[in-house]
Amino acid sequence: FPGFNARTGGLLREAGLDAERAAFQADTAAQAAFLAGLGVSAAEQQGMLVSLFCYPHAPVTPLFEAWQDGGAPLTCLVPEGVARDAVQAFLGTPAVAGAAATRGALSVRVLPFVPQPDYDRLLWCCALNFVRGEDSWVRAQWANRPFIWHIYPQDENLHHVKLRAFLQRYAPGTENLTSFSLCWNGAATPDESGWPGLWASLQRHLPVLAARALPWQVEMAALGDLAGNLLELARALRSANAEN
Repeated sequence: FPGFNARTGGLLREAGLDAERAAFQADTAAQAAFLAGLGVSAAEQQGMLVSLFCYPHAPVTPLFEAWQDGGAPLTCLVPEGVARDAVQAFLGTPAVAGAAATRGALSVRVLPFVPQPDYDRLLWCCALNFVRGEDSWVRAQWANRPFIWHIYPQDENLHHVKLRAFLQRYAPGTENLTSFSLCWNGAATPDESGWPGLWASLQRHLPVLAARALPWQVEMAALGDLAGNLLELARALRSANAEN
């Protein structure tokens, strides 16, 4: 996985990544040109941009329905092969790279898989990112954007325990993010308002979640890198042994 290195807590900031991201996110023309290069039309760029990367069992269809019936335009950018059944049902055509359709307030466009630097730029362009597993989850945490994590399923629903633990650390007291994330991962079911209610609540609080992104990066950076921490531990053990 290009650009990924272990960090205590699972994260490592690439050299210069923050500066590159900040410059790109401040340059609307660069973002527009990048998205156009992926086939995203000018009209699609006018809607709220959301990237979708999830496992096949994610409840994509009801979320698409909530977005489609929403009041504001939203463009969902999904890599080819991801959520294939739901995407093909929405498009009415095979979900191959370049396929796109608009129904109601929702536009869905299928993107080709891209190199790591371009995936980072995609995350940087979007107002919200759905990510899965570990690698894209790590990249989302450096993107300075709100994200929803689709955690890899484990026996006895151990992944639900991990998800709750992460949410408690990442955004304590943010009920909308917790409720949406648990339902997205099958750890809870929506209340009577369904996915439209879950989405409306999350969308209202996206500015709060966006403001949380940078402090979280600072917290993660303060943990130090894995190699450096191991060296410090080795020095401490050697020093303790010498004193004894």
